[in-house]
Amino acid sequence: MTVPVPVMSWHSVGDHGLPGDMRHLTTSPEVLEGALRWLQKRGFETVTQQQLFDHLAHGAPIAQRAVLLAFDDGYLDNWVWVHPLLAKYGMRGVIYITRDFVEAGDATRPTAEACWAGETPRPQLPGLGYCNPAELRALATAGTLELGSHLTTHSWLPTGGEILDFHRPDARCTWAAWNAAGAEKPQWLSWTQEDFGRVLPWGSPVYANARSHAEPCVTPDPTVAAALTRAVEGPAFFQRSDWRAALHRAALEAGCEDRDGTLHAPLIARESREEFEARFEAECRESRAFLEEISGQPCPFMAWPGGVYDARLQELALRHYDATFTTDFGVNGAGDDPRLIRRSFFAQRGPELMGKAWPSILHFAGRVRRLRGQGWARLHTGIANRVLKRAAARVGDHGAQEGYS
Repeated sequence: MTVPVPVMSWHSVGDHGLPGDMRHLTTSPEVLEGALRWLQKRGFETVTQQQLFDHLAHGAPIAQRAVLLAFDDGYLDNWVWVHPLLAKYGMRGVIYITRDFVEAGDATRPTAEACWAGETPRPQLPGLGYCNPAELRALATAGTLELGSHLTTHSWLPTGGEILDFHRPDARCTWAAWNAAGAEKPQWLSWTQEDFGRVLPWGSPVYANARSHAEPCVTPDPTVAAALTRAVEGPAFFQRSDWRAALHRAALEAGCEDRDGTLHAPLIARESREEFEARFEAECRESRAFLEEISGQPCPFMAWPGGVYDARLQELALRHYDATFTTDFGVNGAGDDPRLIRRSFFAQRGPELMGKAWPSILHFAGRVRRLRGQGWARLHTGIANRVLKRAAARVGDHGAQEGYS
């Protein structure tokens, strides 16, 4: 008999929220602890990726109240908070790591255990950042968080010469800065405004783009970016009323075309489908090898960055992994493809919007119950939704209102 197993997704869990449009990916340690306490009280057992896969693929036994907890991107607070909280409740999960975001370092940093022991005040615990190899190795050894692949780049790349915008202080293009940063990429969460302008000069064009693992890319003529950034005389340039017109002129002089008011830069290279697929498979290989070297353990599972995939990408990924994890909402059970596993998100911003953890814990509990077939649990998610939407409306956060379902 196949047991319905929810896979619940998390990202950052800590006191320092992620910036900008990523802020909905952070929740508080109190939300995680409340969720773990709720699971423990109701007899749930956290399982590994392998246990779930073996159950779906081969009918291997699994706990009747099984749940898998997944933490994406490898944030430092997963080491600082998630690891000790899972250990406290005798639970485990998986942390999906993107190779390019792993910080350098061969020493582990303090965790919440130092705070609980009175050794380190909570405000002095490490803040925003990503785990380093020593911390990832310690997680894998402890068994609290097994390592899963989140590919190598987890970014975006240009897919055409259309210029959508320009990198500027009030509209930074984070992904383009990542691509320009090289070894500095893992430090981006601590960058200042000046750092963003140093890594990627202000005025750099923001091209039509797609997830780096999802589509063939193009290479726009670099002389266009050079001309645009030369035209910018520092951040104050964007306080001019004619800054956009000035960059438009500079782009035309550099060889761009104006097509119905939209600039298009010339291209010097276009990736073929074959080249793209080879690049994607290289990400699969490199990410898995990197994580296996760190942990000394097999890494046969991957989570799609941003949940973006298609049938062909899945076919290619299965050359390197036993199964992949999506962001498609739903439970995993009888008749499902064991190589394509669903995951579910929940509303995590209660602490940010209200200063209270209970609405997010209630939403988590309702989601788990709904995924296990308890339709009446819609009442729980409905109450949490209404409370969080009202809180978002009070602070004028329309994005948050739209994000809860």
